[in-house]
Amino acid sequence: MLKETPTYEELQILAELAQSDIKYFVNRRSQAFKKVQPDIDNMNVEQVADLIIENPRILLRPILTDGINLISGFSEENYRQFVGLS
Repeated sequence: MLKETPTYEELQILAELAQSDIKYFVNRRSQAFKKVQPDIDNMNVEQVADLIIENPRILLRPILTDGINLISGFSEENYRQFVGLS
């Protein structure tokens, strides 16, 4: 995600899988976010997507999907459930 920044269309697909919007993927606690200090709450979807594309380090990571379900951020328990280990 950092080397090959996702496109707007890819972000939309991820948002659909997460049953959310693109704003969901912004890690508001990241150093990159704090450095840029964007006003996410007053930005539209296209502006947030552009922000992620221009600053991929604000993207919430990791993202794991099987094409149907999606989890993001790191929670060992969520990952265990996702891959069927719990």
